[in-house]
Amino acid sequence: MFNILKEILFFVAHCRIIIGVHPNAIDAPAIIFFPLLPSRLNCGFAGLMTCRLQVKPSDFPDDLTLTALWNKIKKADLHSIYAGGNKAANYLNGIETLQTMEMAIAELKQEEPQTYLFFHTDRAADLSRVAKEMKNFLTDEEKRLEDQAAVINSVDLEMINSRLLSLRDIHWMLEKDILANLQKVLTLTGAEKSSAVNHAAFRKYRKLNLLLNALDRLEIRGRDSAGIQLTFVLNNEKEMQEIIRQISENGWADDYRRRTQKGDLLTNPFSSQPVKKMIPAAPALRSLIKPFPSLANWDAMSLS
Repeated sequence: MFNILKEILFFVAHCRIIIGVHPNAIDAPAIIFFPLLPSRLNCGFAGLMTCRLQVKPSDFPDDLTLTALWNKIKKADLHSIYAGGNKAANYLNGIETLQTMEMAIAELKQEEPQTYLFFHTDRAADLSRVAKEMKNFLTDEEKRLEDQAAVINSVDLEMINSRLLSLRDIHWMLEKDILANLQKVLTLTGAEKSSAVNHAAFRKYRKLNLLLNALDRLEIRGRDSAGIQLTFVLNNEKEMQEIIRQISENGWADDYRRRTQKGDLLTNPFSSQPVKKMIPAAPALRSLIKPFPSLANWDAMSLS
């Protein structure tokens, strides 16, 4: 009871009251009246108020769970079976361990755990170490299995191959879906370190990165007509003037003038209307987005 009361008092003391912004555009804790949700029509009280709660780091133990499971898995290798210390049924510490690891990976794909990993580089580094160990482990196990397959009965061989395949899938998701995307987001921000990016900007860049990944996976015949539109609204005209100043200061003025020319089927144009738009149209737009002012300055943005 005391802890609950303590948490309520902490929320009241630190909570900000904000009107008319997108919940993802601000850091927690906050209460937002009349939240700006352009693509959603809420019914009743949900349209009047929403809360953005601060989640404690302890609520994101999935990377620690994955590391602990990996420490068990690597001890139950083929060598332990050949030496008689383990049965084939316990290979890689059993199917339940692999299934639990898959669930931890699924949780790590969510926005809040990824936000935590992005800003806690030590935890992300630990996961990178696990990914490297997995890669080496899989290479060694597959070679060992190839050398010893003749002495393993068919039932055990099928089970071992199935679990190796599951572990390979887990490694691929950890390396490609989680760790590689954290680096892609950092590259999009243009920052050298994650500490230079605020939480609201990370969430925007992460969504943009998801769209870029989706574009990159389209079959070739669809890429010529595929694109991403970024729509955002600035607080006032002075902010646009400051953006123009930064563009000139960084030597991007000629590129900006070229991209604000009117016309059809232009590549990477800007439209400087009351609602600013940038419409890139190719997978290569990662490098085109990076040099321009940070999404951290955009109060409201929708991606489509």
